[in-house]
Amino acid sequence: KDAYVAERFVANHGITSLAAVVASHPDEDHIAGLLPFLETHFDAKRRVERLVLFPDRVPKRGHNEALRELVRKALAWERKPPHDGFALKAPHRDQEGPLVIASGGGWSVDLVLPFVGAVAESLLEGGDQPNGCSAVLRVTREGTSILI
Repeated sequence: KDAYVAERFVANHGITSLAAVVASHPDEDHIAGLLPFLETHFDAKRRVERLVLFPDRVPKRGHNEALRELVRKALAWERKPPHDGFALKAPHRDQEGPLVIASGGGWSVDLVLPFVGAVAESLLEGGDQPNGCSAVLRVTREGTSILI
């Protein structure tokens, strides 16, 4: 929820480029600090290649303002990217297999869940089942994988 921890981590480790930033699902306790983090990150001339958002519900007016502001800003960045190579993504896995979010020399991050049908169903039903469409990621490095 707080951008401070992520800001300190990237600054302390000299990280200037992130392959992807993933908002697992739009609950305020998961995304409230994301916009301030990204704004600070971009202001410091750091890079994010992909911003991955998983909208699984339409926020009601007056509710989840952090999500509304994040989506507004993400759409503005899509129209006028904060740097070359920036992309806004809203991936959903289909039946053909996990979707690659990012990869590099010997590592990859793949979307395992949710399936596109689950997201569509949640949107149609109004998103009354938060976490039902949370992102599940598989991180693989040199043949070893973990799920997040």
